[in-house]
Amino acid sequence: MPKICHFLCILLILFFCHTQPANATAKTIQQVCPRQPKINIDFPIPQVKYISNLTPKQFCAKLGQQECLTQKGFTFCIKGVTVPPTINSLQLILKAQTIMYKKKTYACPTSVDIVVKYQEPFINVYLSNEYKKSSCAYRVIKEHENYHVEIFKQSIPFYKPQIQTFLIQEIGQLPVYSPKNDEEMQNIANQYVHTLVQKLHPVQEYINKTINAKNSAIDTPESYLAQQKQCKKW
Repeated sequence: MPKICHFLCILLILFFCHTQPANATAKTIQQVCPRQPKINIDFPIPQVKYISNLTPKQFCAKLGQQECLTQKGFTFCIKGVTVPPTINSLQLILKAQTIMYKKKTYACPTSVDIVVKYQEPFINVYLSNEYKKSSCAYRVIKEHENYHVEIFKQSIPFYKPQIQTFLIQEIGQLPVYSPKNDEEMQNIANQYVHTLVQKLHPVQEYINKTINAKNSAIDTPESYLAQQKQCKKW
């Protein structure tokens, strides 16, 4: 059973200030800027840490969740929990430079970096200490939790190219600005970051919903009953 995880959790805007950028023209970045910005996503895949020295009651209390739950008339008690790492910060950094287009100076994004940092870089997997590591029950519980581990680990490389494509499309549709000095150039970059952060919110919700749906597919009464049948002793 997994704890609810959020693929994109906290968005921090770097260098954001309240000064408005220079007025935009009717043209978009795609129409004026000669090339697409480079998108870099630094989203490391965390290591897995197995914790098997606690009882279900102990690790459920630690995680703030119920030890037993009832679904479709069946009561099941948790024997394992997978907890993805908490994202401490997600920074979106945009760099831009000026170019000349039809005798006028415009600001063009050259790169966008998304840097993810974890509070602790581990996927913590809690396994009940009621069973020996050589037992059938321990093996089945660990296999179940490893399913949740793989969902999270595989989601990172899977969604990276989709986020990159999304950002390139959205950046291309942003209005283009004409900065008069370095301060206006910085304000333009800040405005772009602020807009892109807002654009990423529905992407965040979609990714989280998809990951949670995949996790829920195996956390069902039918799945739990099938697992129980694999071992004689529980």
